[in-house]
Amino acid sequence: MSKPAIVITRELKPEHVAQIQAVAPGYQLYTQWEHPVPDAALADVEIILGGDGPLTHRILNTPKSRLKFVAAHSAGIDYLNLAELQSHHVLLSNASGLHTEWIAEYVIGAILRRVRALDEAEVAQREHRWQHQVDYSGLAEKQVLIVGAGRVGSQLATLLQAFGAHTIGVNRKGRALAGFDRMVATAEIASVLGRADIIVDLLPLTPETAGFFDADKFAAMKAGVQFINCGRGKTVVTAALIQAVKNGQIGSTVLDVFEAEPLPADSPLWDLPNTLITSHIAGQVPHFKTVITKLYLENLQAYLKTGQLATHVVDYANGF
Repeated sequence: MSKPAIVITRELKPEHVAQIQAVAPGYQLYTQWEHPVPDAALADVEIILGGDGPLTHRILNTPKSRLKFVAAHSAGIDYLNLAELQSHHVLLSNASGLHTEWIAEYVIGAILRRVRALDEAEVAQREHRWQHQVDYSGLAEKQVLIVGAGRVGSQLATLLQAFGAHTIGVNRKGRALAGFDRMVATAEIASVLGRADIIVDLLPLTPETAGFFDADKFAAMKAGVQFINCGRGKTVVTAALIQAVKNGQIGSTVLDVFEAEPLPADSPLWDLPNTLITSHIAGQVPHFKTVITKLYLENLQAYLKTGQLATHVVDYANGF
């Protein structure tokens, strides 16, 4: 029988690849950016590090597939077929929480850009216009609603409290988390939606959250609210968001994730007023490859020793 194989789908540095090979010397190692796994070896792949929906599907559906463990490189795993993985009893991990500090910092920056009127200053500068009177405010006493509160939400809420903001978190069961003045269950979001000055979408994409922010929810928000999405693009109905911005229901928007990525050049979102678009970079930092490799190694070592994972195990029932 041929050697079992590990496929790394997302590019890592040579030293990271060497660390993985050192932990699993009995495995054939394939790197998709340099030495991709050949079709003849698909059945030998036991472990995928990085996550790749089409490749994972091909491997699972190869006769006599050995696939037993997939490690996603991100918190969101909607690009993988969870039902298919579960039916084959594949262990699955994600990278939830690895981006915590960086996403929280991104959101703080996005909020301060608006409340301190830096977005207006950018426009005035482009027009060579001195504008001393602007719509300044501050974070103190602002009501900030964080939907999809978990590790990132807790970190963000803690930072916001330092500015004097009032933080409200929403998760499936209203589970208490550090940094929040109040928590509510997702089913009770209507009780707090209209109070928020700022709403942050950190939802994962599941069947329950797809299209979560729709026309009805936007209509229930406080007029002029700031809406920030660093969760998943498909948790928002884009057409409804565009309409809410155009009619002034949403005062400003910061979007880092989209229904289709890369965002098409002809998308109306690019030219939407009072909107800042970034290219799914909220959680990126230069040393991310080092951080994700450390997580890969922790779970890889546990898997090779016990057949189970040590951390960041995905609950198929919840979808995250």
